Amino acid sequence: MAYTLPVELEPSTTYMIRLEAVGYTTLEFSHTTGTVDETVTKTLVAEIYEAKIVSVSLNKTVFAPGETITVSGTVKNTGNMVTNVLVKTYIGGALKYTKTVTSLVVGASVSFSGSYPVPSVVGSHVLKVTVEPEGKPVTDTKVLPFTVVIPTGTLTVTTTPTGARVGVNPVAGGIGESCLSTPCTFTLSPGDYNVKVEKPWYETITGVVTIVSGQTVTKSYTLVLAQGTLSVTTTPTSAGATVAISGITGTFTIPFTKDLAPGTYTLTITKTGYVTQTPSVTITAGTTTTRSYTLVLAQGTLSVTTTPTGASVDINVSGGITRTTPFTETLNVGTYNLLISKPTYDDISDTVTIVAGTTSAKMYTLVKAAVTVTISANVPASVYINGELVGTLS
Repeated sequence: MAYTLPVELEPSTTYMIRLEAVGYTTLEFSHTTGTVDETVTKTLVAEIYEAKIVSVSLNKTVFAPGETITVSGTVKNTGNMVTNVLVKTYIGGALKYTKTVTSLVVGASVSFSGSYPVPSVVGSHVLKVTVEPEGKPVTDTKVLPFTVVIPTGTLTVTTTPTGARVGVNPVAGGIGESCLSTPCTFTLSPGDYNVKVEKPWYETITGVVTIVSGQTVTKSYTLVLAQGTLSVTTTPTSAGATVAISGITGTFTIPFTKDLAPGTYTLTITKTGYVTQTPSVTITAGTTTTRSYTLVLAQGTLSVTTTPTGASVDINVSGGITRTTPFTETLNVGTYNLLISKPTYDDISDTVTIVAGTTSAKMYTLVKAAVTVTISANVPASVYINGELVGTLS
């Protein structure tokens, strides 16, 4: 809606015009009339009286009875009018402080602070700060919670390694507290406390600490592994078997016994000519874990072919083995003597080494055995074979 007022003025003349309305800012401007009737339209801006709390904080949030709480912050004129601003502080609904900022210009900020005794009642409380342009409603409110508690001390427990459970119980009796994994911090009433530190596979630690109001007691514990024992034997018990243990340096000759930290380990059991075994074993603190392992001979494969086929092959294993080519035989690892024979062919002797999990292939070409031909004549003639002199008849 537009409001108008016709005013008769001299043409071609400059006038200063001021518009005033309750609740709006005054608008003053110059205007030069023309030679014909005209309408001059202006918009008045509503007066805004507003202040905001830009920041506010307490000196801390937990207090003991009788201590002092301090609030500080900044307020800003966010309206468009210069105004007096009232900053009020309440604790538990009771007005504690009023600060009047006079003639705070538009966009300007001002700091405030105040200190007051905290309530004597233990529990949760709030401090409220409000701002209001003088004579206007409240335009901003901030609520800051704080707590009043009985004075306590602090117990901090650390362990090497971390991750231990800590139990704390009053020596005089009462309800205790616990923490499942170090590092731990306890807030305790003054007095003496039993402390118990536990971690799987480590020795338990106990002790007594004294808590003093307002002080921090720090306890650091080095945990000692609680050990178990591992005993290992093999069948057969012949010398040469060794075992390596995951996470432990070196190898050990079986049979052996060794103290180990609780946990699960992988054993690597080796002996020349036998299959390597990698069982796992779990060690429990304070007990002996006994393991006996049966050694299994390692095997490989021998493959023999001959030209021509049908040759007999003797293998010097225990009890002896004879096979006819071609053949494939599974043998324990080791070195063997071979004798290859076939009627009317020269024998062949050889050795072969069998390696676990592999095939040793042998190929032989048989050579015809020599025959004796007797040459006879009526005179002592010279004898030539294929043009080569081989002797004289006698």
